[in-house]
Amino acid sequence: MKHNKHHCIIVNQGGKNIGYQPNAGVQIMEADGYGFKDLNGSGRLDAFEDWRLPLKARVEDFSQRFGLSQQGDAICSDGKMVGMPDEVVRGLRDNVLVERAIAEAPETDREFLQENRLLAALILMLDEGNSDYAIQVMITSARAGLLNSVMYTVANAYLQFNHSSPG
Repeated sequence: MKHNKHHCIIVNQGGKNIGYQPNAGVQIMEADGYGFKDLNGSGRLDAFEDWRLPLKARVEDFSQRFGLSQQGDAICSDGKMVGMPDEVVRGLRDNVLVERAIAEAPETDREFLQENRLLAALILMLDEGNSDYAIQVMITSARAGLLNSVMYTVANAYLQFNHSSPG
């Protein structure tokens, strides 16, 4: 693992490079010679943090761990719909990175990922690293049942993710 603070990227030789915000309080951990982000502060590598795993497995772990689900174009926290601006939802439908990740997933996973594309986008945002603070706030708020209170912050992170996608 090569840690490059100047570019805010962990360079994983032979693996996926992941971005992070050093001032967002993200803890970096190492496993099997690769770098990962410990976004929930557990001190261990959880499936949703492990970029080596299939996207479907990461989305499933993330949603189960934090009580999140997707119903249509809405994210739900413990069964309660969380408001999300239409602009954010529309942008994620057309997000190039999300589309590419779904297209590259095993065929057996694609339907699940299409149905859970907002949650898949969150996982991709974790790897990209420009929204670490917002994702950490979301995780903490979901645990406390306060996700609706911070959805504006999460929505802004989604918008930044959409604007940073190539296309």
